[in-house]
Amino acid sequence: MFDQTLEYFSGYPMILAPNGPERLRRAKLDGRPLDLYLDRRGNRVQVRHLTRDFHLYILVSRTSAVFDGRAVWDPVTRTVQTQIKFETRPECTVVPALLVLDGSSPYDLPHGLDVANLVNVLPAASAAGGDLTGLRFIHGDGSEVGLRLSPDLFHFIKFRASDANLTDFKVEYIGIACGPNGDVSVFDRARAHERVNEIQGDLQQHYRNRDLFILAYDPGYVLRGLTTMSSSAVVESIVKGGIVSAYEAMEASLISYFQPTYNIEFKNFPKSRPGWLQGDLYSLNGVSLRVSRIAATLVSDSSFNIPGARWTFGRLWSEAKAAQAVHFVDLPNLMSTEGNWL
Repeated sequence: MFDQTLEYFSGYPMILAPNGPERLRRAKLDGRPLDLYLDRRGNRVQVRHLTRDFHLYILVSRTSAVFDGRAVWDPVTRTVQTQIKFETRPECTVVPALLVLDGSSPYDLPHGLDVANLVNVLPAASAAGGDLTGLRFIHGDGSEVGLRLSPDLFHFIKFRASDANLTDFKVEYIGIACGPNGDVSVFDRARAHERVNEIQGDLQQHYRNRDLFILAYDPGYVLRGLTTMSSSAVVESIVKGGIVSAYEAMEASLISYFQPTYNIEFKNFPKSRPGWLQGDLYSLNGVSLRVSRIAATLVSDSSFNIPGARWTFGRLWSEAKAAQAVHFVDLPNLMSTEGNWL
């Protein structure tokens, strides 16, 4: 049997504010195209295509941003010319931005936004005297929809290439949420996650100009040999720990690659590895599966998707890795240099 490669693809992320998992508590996680409901405080929540299969999450931060008081609606091109103010230090940085609502984005337009009947777009403060964190979309019949810059409008804003670094996400923490049978999701795990509170507190204390986000992923993986390819079900049926171990291998690979500040385990993976991955019959690199290499493709947005070309709303970076929209992780060292199974 040839040595095999375990290949992961992250899929495209759902971007959540730290309070997002709590707001999704009442969401129907069955993949329906649209779910509308009120959260515990009576705020209207809308979610699309949501399932329980979001098992990978990355806590990321980036420079805080708000609108800068300018919004010009063009009904012909269906775009809004605006400006975004990034809370850089010592002085803020204001850059032009284009909000594109012509349907060319690979992401679904927010529910209730009738672009064909828009007559005006105005900046909106989150509270009296607060920052301009959103926009008001006024329809011809007088109805309106209020949407926030983050995360509602992330997917539709284009910046100049020279300003891309302002939108980059720093990888702070990487985790998984599976449960013994894959029945636990990111949303369950993140609702009471101590790392969210810890990182938010540190950002507030040390920076005061960075926002925290949760990138939730539904990764897929296959086992590929020289002439064969096996499904994820094969891995889960053989490897000790099943689905949890399979996702833990991806988590460990990404932590080893990015070296996030708030992760402790797996930074030396595969040199140091969990107890189940020790080369026996039921480990990934045992005699049954013979995985000698782990490869993972991680994307921060839909720029890697052909229909989403040039739609980049934030690259991932860490102190160990430069900013990129797509990261290719390759760990070819699951076997010893002598060829013996570790």
